[in-house]
Amino acid sequence: TINRVVERTVERVVPDSGQGSGTKEVITKEVTVVIREDELITDAVEKVGKSVVRIYTIGEQKDNASDSRGVFLGTGLVISRDGLVVTDATLVAPGKSYAVTTADGSIYKARLKSKSPKLSTAILEIDISNEDNVVFPPVAFTNVSTLKLGQAVFMLSGQDQTTVATGIISSLVYDDTGSELRSISTNVSAVGAIPGAPLIDLLGEIVGIYTVGGGVSSGGAFYIPNTFVKEQLSEVLATQRGAGE
Repeated sequence: TINRVVERTVERVVPDSGQGSGTKEVITKEVTVVIREDELITDAVEKVGKSVVRIYTIGEQKDNASDSRGVFLGTGLVISRDGLVVTDATLVAPGKSYAVTTADGSIYKARLKSKSPKLSTAILEIDISNEDNVVFPPVAFTNVSTLKLGQAVFMLSGQDQTTVATGIISSLVYDDTGSELRSISTNVSAVGAIPGAPLIDLLGEIVGIYTVGGGVSSGGAFYIPNTFVKEQLSEVLATQRGAGE
């Protein structure tokens, strides 16, 4: 698949008429740049991959397992520079301890910051109290109001290594009023889908997140829209500001 991206450059030129009229002629140059879709996906994978973390329990081990990180639960996305991570609400519970591994292999402890069964999301906070000058790369969110049926998207998943599954948006499910997007259906293969896995557009922006409650169909997986994530993040930040007053 090939996408054509058109860039328009406007130049303002003052003709040398010698009459001092100062009239400006506007010249528009149109340049077409041809970009392959697979190149866009490659760039987007690299961009978002830096913000994907893998979540483990602490103090729980599989049979005959020696992994100090504990049991693998799923993936999460960094949504703030100071280490807030969003994931599937079904993965975590109050009172438990967690560890996350970042894209560079670093391991951090994390705690449950907020959980919203209504939104199907949970936010963890990475513990950087003993770290100096640690800044995490947060993801960017697409504007879901611009999503279109047939739009190309892909999912990042994988327990031990990153896997990529591509597809298109096959359905956009709204509430009864038709004003709020509630679910995104795709034909992206659900095989190997891990709770917390992000759905991403070709610009490397987050469209939604795969959750256990989202379900799957014969065609692919369902995702909650990123508006759910942004709603919970706003609540967490508002609570933090209130506590600091």
